[in-house]
Amino acid sequence: MKIGLICQSHYYGSPEDKFLSGNGGLGLSSFYFAMKNIFNDCLIVKSHNDLHSIDTVLIPNYHWQPHRDIWQNNQFREICNNKNILCIFWSAEQILSPHFPWNVDLEYQIDKFNNTKRVVYDVNDAKVLKRSFSRIPISKEYEFLKIKNVKREKTDKIVFIGNLSLPAYQRRVETLNEIDKYIKYDIYPNRCISTTREYFDVMSQYKYVLNLHSTNFNGITIRFYDALLMNSIPVQQVYSDTLEFFPEEKITKMQFSLRILVN
Repeated sequence: MKIGLICQSHYYGSPEDKFLSGNGGLGLSSFYFAMKNIFNDCLIVKSHNDLHSIDTVLIPNYHWQPHRDIWQNNQFREICNNKNILCIFWSAEQILSPHFPWNVDLEYQIDKFNNTKRVVYDVNDAKVLKRSFSRIPISKEYEFLKIKNVKREKTDKIVFIGNLSLPAYQRRVETLNEIDKYIKYDIYPNRCISTTREYFDVMSQYKYVLNLHSTNFNGITIRFYDALLMNSIPVQQVYSDTLEFFPEEKITKMQFSLRILVN
């Protein structure tokens, strides 16, 4: 089986990759290295011209415009259909969310492919759409993770690192305000951190790392695993059914983590 992978090359491998939550930066780096570990001869697909020697193409973060520019190309779809190439569309956003109404429209575009499999990472999407569910693949093969301060002495405090400025993140702000009634914490908004190295450097200084949802997302994002890699304790926000889809985290990880349960 010859595997192709759509993954913009400027988003993986560099110690100075910009820290971008969601669709860019760490997420694509992680996916790339995880797939390279599984499929040693994985081919990077940059256009329809790279499809002729493969029979399966992985399309992570298919909502992201640079990836859409590739798979929404008519020639790309025609070659996939003519060769019956299996196209695995791996979601990195909620599909059924009022914050991302355009994602439903993308589903109609995917319907034009003959041979597809669709994977979601939101619990609600998996339940309603009856789709396969998967975590975002995580790889430890980042050079920038091999930093000297992983085992540094940590301050006995809690930190939140992430975006608070967008309107869609109002729920995250409200959760932080509620937590503030009971415990104090430090905040590093995205604009305060410019590289992945800075991101992990800040995280490694704290014993506890808050991982809060931004919208009505139901799941566990990459920040949870980042905290574990930095020998910090993730404080994970979950819903009542979240851990049904994360049995390993529930058994082997969550027992070491604080939990914020919201109804």
